[in-house]
Parts: sequence; C-alpha cells; structure tokens
Amino acid sequence: MDLCFQQFESELANLPGKYAPPSGTLLLAMDGQKAVGCGALRRLGTIQDRTCEMKRLYVCAEARGLGTGGQIAGRLIQQGIRLGYSTMLLDTLDRLESAIHLYESLGFVRTKPYYDNPLPGVVYWKLDLRGQHCAAADPGVR
Repeated sequence: MDLCFQQFESELANLPGKYAPPSGTLLLAMDGQKAVGCGALRRLGTIQDRTCEMKRLYVCAEARGLGTGGQIAGRLIQQGIRLGYSTMLLDTLDRLESAIHLYESLGFVRTKPYYDNPLPGVVYWKLDLRGQHCAAADPGVR
C-alpha cells in the first residue's frame, strides 16, 4: 500500500511529531523486548473542535488474533477521553475485515469522509467519546 500521499516517510522520521503530547499520543505494544504493535492519536482541526483521529494502528502478524489491536485501540480511546476530545475519527480499507470488526465492536459507526484519501475502498468511522468508557485497554500496552 502506497502511503506517499500521507507523507509517511517524513512522519516516521519526525516522530512523535503530530502525535506528541499534549494533544496526541503514540503507543507501542510490547511482547518482552519486542514491539508487536502500535497506534497513535492526534488532534484534528482546532482545539475547539474537540475532535481527534486514531492513526497507524498496526499489529505484527505473529501478534494478530491475540487481542493486541483491541488493547491498543482501547488505550487510544481512553487517552482521547482523558485529553478532552468528544469525537474520534479514523479511516481504514474495506478489505481489512478484522479491523472493521474491531472498530464496530468498540462502538464506531460509519461516517462521511473527513479528508480526501485517494486510495480505493476507504471507509471512514466515527466514535462519540462523550460518556464513553472502554474496557478493552490492558496494562500490557504502553
């Protein structure tokens, strides 16, 4: 998948960049000394918008099916709540069925596009964080 339109290489070179506190966060899921997954949160728009975006949720093949993605996503949701966001957005591809199942299980609903993504099959999701509590987080994700 080509992520050039998102300036992905530049983003990696400048981490934590737009995911830095106080308006964002970057998480790594660890199995001992090995990173097996990651995820990030960043503010979208102005502070008054109170909207954030979940980005870069990824789990290594050997850690898939173990709940790692749910733990990372749960922690990101909790962090979004702690940071005072009222809405969380994300996008994924329609062919990533396990990701879609995860987002639906966390309460995300499909929404209209919130930015121009040139990839085919992009699906946009939204979660209302007001009154939200997510039990999916686990202390093993940091």
